Amino acid sequence: MKTAFIRADASLAIGTGHIMRCLALADALKGRGTDVHFLCRAHEGHLADLIADRGFSVHLLPLGSDGYADLSDPPPHCGWLGALPEEDATACHDIIAAAGGADLLVVDHYALDHRFETPLRAVTGRILVIDDLADRIHDCDVLVDQNFGSDDASRYAGLVPPATRLLVGPRHALLAEAYAEARGSSLARRDGGIRRLLVFLGGVDADNVTMRTLEVCAGLADLTADREILALVGRSNRHRSEIVAFAAGRDNLTILPPQPSLVALMAEADLAIGAGGVAALERAALGLPSITVAVADNQTGQASALAEAGASISLGRISRDFEPALEAALTLLTRNQPLMRRLSAASAELCDGRGLSRVLDEIAPPVIDLRMATQADAEAMWRWRNHPDTRRYSGSGDEIPLERHLAWLDATLSRSDRLLLIGSDRRGDVGVLRFDIEGDTATISVYLAPERHGEGLGRWLIAAGSAYLGAHHPAVTRIVADVRADNASSRRAFAAAGYAEDSLTFTLRLGPAADASPEA
Repeated sequence: MKTAFIRADASLAIGTGHIMRCLALADALKGRGTDVHFLCRAHEGHLADLIADRGFSVHLLPLGSDGYADLSDPPPHCGWLGALPEEDATACHDIIAAAGGADLLVVDHYALDHRFETPLRAVTGRILVIDDLADRIHDCDVLVDQNFGSDDASRYAGLVPPATRLLVGPRHALLAEAYAEARGSSLARRDGGIRRLLVFLGGVDADNVTMRTLEVCAGLADLTADREILALVGRSNRHRSEIVAFAAGRDNLTILPPQPSLVALMAEADLAIGAGGVAALERAALGLPSITVAVADNQTGQASALAEAGASISLGRISRDFEPALEAALTLLTRNQPLMRRLSAASAELCDGRGLSRVLDEIAPPVIDLRMATQADAEAMWRWRNHPDTRRYSGSGDEIPLERHLAWLDATLSRSDRLLLIGSDRRGDVGVLRFDIEGDTATISVYLAPERHGEGLGRWLIAAGSAYLGAHHPAVTRIVADVRADNASSRRAFAAAGYAEDSLTFTLRLGPAADASPEA
């Protein structure tokens, strides 16, 4: 994929969450070699400078007409657009056309629907919609609804074309890859104690919930001086000076400016008081126990879903009862470490932080290049083969001495009935494929480089190797893989690569492959 355009806005009414999740997607697309452009309307708080600072082109659309009252069927949240839908579609069409068209158009806007998307079909290859309201008709190829409680794809029945690929639930959360990388160490430190409290109520926080929260924290005896409170004030928050003045002289309270990423703060915090939306998904991926506040109507469903799953204490929509409810929740959690641990485990179960790679696999599959293995690969292959995660599913599971590995590799490279390949992508080596050929059948085995585990690359390595075999060994009409019953990830990878399972044997006819039975 060469070019992608993203249509999303930030404003004092919309907030910053749509842009932030689209930036995570844009970073990942850029990492796969895609040139990414943003199409944003010039609302107050539009964040164009932030987008440009991240290295992306921004096409700022001027504010347009406000004639929604004349529309027979105006889109929901139409007042957030700042123009009529046809004006928006025409402006974006012309910009994309002038750039030579786009391979992908991403639409993340509650005020846009099929009346925007269909006209853009003429200048884009595929359309990805990011939504969580299920309240309007879309014309798209892929739809992502990442929110908690949105796992039921039937919500979009009749709202998208029958062929649309629906990616629903927090399994597809568009979180920066740093969250998946920090997840292990973050979960390891969750002992139920509260040493650091993080407060973040969104990039705008129009109702100044941050101030009300800090006032409760300051008056709570359980939050003594040995418990640090960090409050993050978003870039579009108009109440900063009031909050900073309140914090003056309070030694355990620190006010933080906008951050390029929250991953470090969340990983090091023990409890969070936060809004719904993207930040709730980020907290869950790191197993951060939280008290959730719905600062917008569209966050109430997600806050309730988190509470029902035992993953958060929800205070619902902000109301006059907010202060006593928050005080009761904080008192409960500061005195109940077992409950804190249960909240952490339950939230981590809901979101693993790897949704971005799953979505990318649908819209921009990674390109796996293959090369014939040589003696120059010997040491790396030996290290990968002896990694505990590889040995768990390989033969006896014993470590292989280097001398034995070198002898095996030397013999393998001289065999005409064995094909040994190394797969790599833009970031480096991915793993090893081996095909043992007998007549019209090849048996495949595969293992990944340990540092590439968890990236979902197994299916793509298998598919690339299978295609390579078909192109270079046309006499082979069938590829088989024997997979251990307890190797769930390998079974999923083979199935995703197009292999058919019969008991624990996976077969591909004239196409893709892989597993984890290395050297024999």
